[in-house]
Amino acid sequence: MDYKPWQYQQKAQTEMQAHGRQQAELTAKIASGATLSLVFGIIGLVFLGIILGPVATFLGLGALGRINENPELGGRRRATAGLVLGIAGTVLGVLQLVLFLA
Repeated sequence: MDYKPWQYQQKAQTEMQAHGRQQAELTAKIASGATLSLVFGIIGLVFLGIILGPVATFLGLGALGRINENPELGGRRRATAGLVLGIAGTVLGVLQLVLFLA
């Protein structure tokens, strides 16, 4: 079958729309606090660890709890990484505070 240029464009647009719907479905299934925990954990590791570290830890624990209750939710790796980075940020923040006060 001979395709005309506008048919290639139409086919590409249809494929892109289908891919966009698949991405939206995947994104919607990630536990809400998982990504936020990871972001706060990364920021807390570098800056304001004593404040953002515990926030990332609690968000990660909450997200892991929701993921364990509903196995269809994704984001376990993000939540775990946020939890670990939150703990590390908290420890580093406390060490910085102790060294600053000493």
